[in-house]
Amino acid sequence: MSGVIDAATAVRRIAEWAGLRELDFRHDATLGHGAVFSRCGRYRYLLWRDAAADREMLAIAMLNPSKADHLSNDPTIARCHSRAREAGASLLVWNLFALRETDPLRLKKRRGPVGRHNDDATRLALDLAATTIAAWGLHGAHRGRDGEVAILCRNATLNCFGTTKEGHPRHPLYLRKDVTAQRWTVRP
Repeated sequence: MSGVIDAATAVRRIAEWAGLRELDFRHDATLGHGAVFSRCGRYRYLLWRDAAADREMLAIAMLNPSKADHLSNDPTIARCHSRAREAGASLLVWNLFALRETDPLRLKKRRGPVGRHNDDATRLALDLAATTIAAWGLHGAHRGRDGEVAILCRNATLNCFGTTKEGHPRHPLYLRKDVTAQRWTVRP
């Protein structure tokens, strides 16, 4: 992808991207926290924490957004935020499915879980982040979405926090703090 940029510049690019698509861009400049939602609020395309000019973005790619918004964290975002802070980075989160749903099994029953702008959000996140960690777990295989995302990531260098028995990148919520990211090869 492109050369590394700082998180403040990344947020400006996200704002431009969201504006061109008439999406709901929310950013608290004091905290450096924000997110991009669909106008209806059912989809969250990107979320970031601690965006500052002196930090790079650490992207974590997960399954789907749940309750976290531009200001408040859910348990998963809190864990990812902590990992990014420990690395001295800002956090940028993108998901295989942009539909906001707390239960992966219910997500699988919903129509249109990917979201109209999600592939573009994924490409943008890959371009903005210095490092990307894949962490969507075994449910990423739903509807072959992990394969579609693998194609989007074909030119990216990805890491993960280990893999499941089936080879899917492990979700970060229940991992010990001492588990570190390792290089991961995505296969379409």
